[in-house]
Amino acid sequence: MAWFLILYGIGCELWAPWSEEYGRFWVMQVSLGTVNLWQILAGASTSWSMVLAARLLGGLCSAGGSVTLGMVADMFDSEDQQFAVLWASLWSCLGSGK
Repeated sequence: MAWFLILYGIGCELWAPWSEEYGRFWVMQVSLGTVNLWQILAGASTSWSMVLAARLLGGLCSAGGSVTLGMVADMFDSEDQQFAVLWASLWSCLGSGK
């Protein structure tokens, strides 16, 4: 889990410039699609090294952290953004803790 989250932090920063260049929709779709593919590989793994590799690549392919905050800024007025950031952060932290 730690390695996934470390590479998640790196992956978010790698995807962020592309979201400004190509748009958040396409970056999120490609990111989530590749993360899902790596999770399927993790589920079908037959050894610990395959699980670890799939989780590492899944973390690196995640664009969620930085792109989600940009998406919140696009969707909500500045006085309502704090609630949207709260909910986005809460659910992403609860999801990674399981």
